Amino acid sequence: MADKAIFVPDYKQLLKDLKTLSPDLQKDFLKSLKRVIRPVQRTARGFVPGDPALSGWRTVEPTYTSSRWVDDKEHRGRASNVRWVWDSAKMRKGIKISTSKSSQERAPGGGLNKVNAIALSNKSVPGIIYELAEPDTPRKGADMKSRNPNAPDDFRRGITKKGDHGHRPRLIYKAARIHGDKVQDEIQDVLDKKLFAFVRRGD
Repeated sequence: MADKAIFVPDYKQLLKDLKTLSPDLQKDFLKSLKRVIRPVQRTARGFVPGDPALSGWRTVEPTYTSSRWVDDKEHRGRASNVRWVWDSAKMRKGIKISTSKSSQERAPGGGLNKVNAIALSNKSVPGIIYELAEPDTPRKGADMKSRNPNAPDDFRRGITKKGDHGHRPRLIYKAARIHGDKVQDEIQDVLDKKLFAFVRRGD
């Protein structure tokens, strides 16, 4: 879908104009975008397995109390109930739709970066780990750390060998491949009916 991205240079101003004319117009537009993405969200949530992707992926928070564990801030997540626990319900709930009020943002140094007007992302840590546990997935600034130097590769190999869990993509990316073209057309339709029609009326 990324290679077919729809970019609206005046998106931020158009949203402001909609809100100025009527706050309901802006809300209706953003709700329309969300409606387009909801089928992808439902599909992605449906791909979350009910059982842990690995037998060693615990379903309850660890209760280690040794000082070596308690004082170690490098090799464990500070919030162990978030980092260490497989929770299918939280993983499904963590697949969220977000809308941006701008198609551009000011980057450090003064340049402009494009940002998504609408996005589907995984907010749960276990969900992110499961989605991206692939050897060739870029992880800039997010390297795994463990007392066992082989743990990251062992984990990725384990995920890959675990039946259907090993097939990529897994959650959001898999859903996007299924719905991508249809969603792209529907987003363009929303833009034509909600934004571009508004612009034509104002000309």
